Amino acid sequence: MRFRPDSLLEGLLRPFVMMDPQSDIYFEGIAPDWRFGMFAAFLLLGAASTRGLRGLSFAQGQLTVGLLASMLTWTFLIGNGRYYMAGLVLIGPLVVAGWRSLPGTAALRYTLLAGATALQLAVVLSTHVTDKWGLAQWQHGEGIDIQASPLRQEPAVFITSTSISYSILVPKFHPDSRWTNVIGQYDITPSTREYAPLVALLSSTLPKYAVWPISARPGGAQLQPSDRIRQAIAEHLRPLGVTLKPQRCVTLRSSMAPGPPAAATTADQMRGFWFCPVDYSEALRLTPSEPHALSAAATEVFQAIEQRCPRFFPPGGGNNRRDTGYTALRHYTGTDMRVIIDDQEQVLMRHNKSLNPTLLGSVEQVRSGHFTLPCDKPQGRYQLPWQRD
Repeated sequence: MRFRPDSLLEGLLRPFVMMDPQSDIYFEGIAPDWRFGMFAAFLLLGAASTRGLRGLSFAQGQLTVGLLASMLTWTFLIGNGRYYMAGLVLIGPLVVAGWRSLPGTAALRYTLLAGATALQLAVVLSTHVTDKWGLAQWQHGEGIDIQASPLRQEPAVFITSTSISYSILVPKFHPDSRWTNVIGQYDITPSTREYAPLVALLSSTLPKYAVWPISARPGGAQLQPSDRIRQAIAEHLRPLGVTLKPQRCVTLRSSMAPGPPAAATTADQMRGFWFCPVDYSEALRLTPSEPHALSAAATEVFQAIEQRCPRFFPPGGGNNRRDTGYTALRHYTGTDMRVIIDDQEQVLMRHNKSLNPTLLGSVEQVRSGHFTLPCDKPQGRYQLPWQRD
């Protein structure tokens, strides 16, 4: 859903939409690409002139048709540029092929080609941000490091429940260790095909640890996780039958964890990971999860929204969450949408790319269907320039 267009017009305009710096519909960052629009413009100008498209060879014409067909398929089925690398590589030479069909003198055509190249370079240079996705920073020494510990020398099961899996840790531990990330952009729930292998993994006789990045200012003595953090970890793992043991967590320093460079930390700060011992209980896993149980009112709120806009809030497609300050939260990972009920009994909707949530109304208003929700284009989805405020 994240990268696919919301209308036929928006999809057909994809070559020109990709020029828009706000159109991060095919890549998560700002990456405007003028090449597809340039190619379309060159072909249209050539076709409208007396010269026609004679500048294209038969093979180039075949490539053009293939690019058009593949782009339409990619746009409406996937839309993510990471899965369209063939088209992104092919479009450069095709821009030059389309340029050959332009009318006018050779000097004019070469000037247009040079201008198009300079424009694309300027756009890239003005929007590119180095290391935009970097969570960890370091200024000297080994970049991929973690503190030595006996924990790293023995096989174990390591469980993360974070938005990213921190899989970069894996080669630093015993090769017979097992790793799983159970909550994040994709939750492992009983309805997923990964659930049965996960249960088998949790039933292993190996020691088990919950892995969590250390917060900037941990609570308790010797930088242990605070009660609030322990509660958050426990609530994430409880539906899987996993509980935290009362033992202290193992604290390992690491530059791979999020946070400022080591030189910028203070005495009460630390970068690294907690490895907290956990137990698994089959009986507990099969017991209904009370921490995530919803009230009847919250259930009716979510059902009302799902019935109104099933495309962005698919029935049965959301995962219930707990978070500070919220009575209930349901995250629809497949559409990047969240529905929130706050402690004031207000219902809010938020897309991942929205800075602030949108108020839909009170719990009673939503339950009774008295609310407005733009199902065709919720706030946060890409809008064509003339659709914006």
